[in-house]
Amino acid sequence: MNRWIVATMVACVLGTAGYVLSKANPPSEKDRREQSRRLFSEGHWKDAYAIARSLAVDPKTDTKAAAEDFNVAANCLRRLDNLADLDAFREEAVAGHAGNWRMLQAVAGSYLGGPFHGFIVGGKFVRGNRREGTGQYVFAYERDRVRAIQLLVQAADLAAKDADAGVAVRQQVYLTLASALLREQHGAPAWRLQWATDLASLPDYD
Repeated sequence: MNRWIVATMVACVLGTAGYVLSKANPPSEKDRREQSRRLFSEGHWKDAYAIARSLAVDPKTDTKAAAEDFNVAANCLRRLDNLADLDAFREEAVAGHAGNWRMLQAVAGSYLGGPFHGFIVGGKFVRGNRREGTGQYVFAYERDRVRAIQLLVQAADLAAKDADAGVAVRQQVYLTLASALLREQHGAPAWRLQWATDLASLPDYD
């Protein structure tokens, strides 16, 4: 038999064996996390996002590390200028970690960090700039602020029951909540603090 044919057959067998082994022994959560960080540092934001996002939305992901996975994935979307997918990702992360106060705090921080502009297209809010097509320009600042407060109130309740978290760590939740409450409410507009924010529903887009 031609030795080139034999070599090709051996390569195929080895490749198949490697594939089977990789399926039988998938990379660990730690390995995937390290890979996403490496890809991010190298500027491969699309690949880094795919891994970090899968970790952030997975309910089985380590509760202490999931929030950082979320931050990395959200940062990737910003680098890719793909803000249209940011809101759906935020809420998927919340759904996957509804009992994780660290995740709720991270997502709330993302809402407070903007950007706050977008367009209503076909009755749906699309965050960020529109490169083509039409749409009504709107501002989501107050809506995002209220959503952040909702998440932070939940996070504060959960953090208070977390005996494993140090006091200094839990204090950050309350500091972030205080910052959200005081936004645009200090100085001359401080009288607005007498208004009670309705947390049962989100305000409309401006």
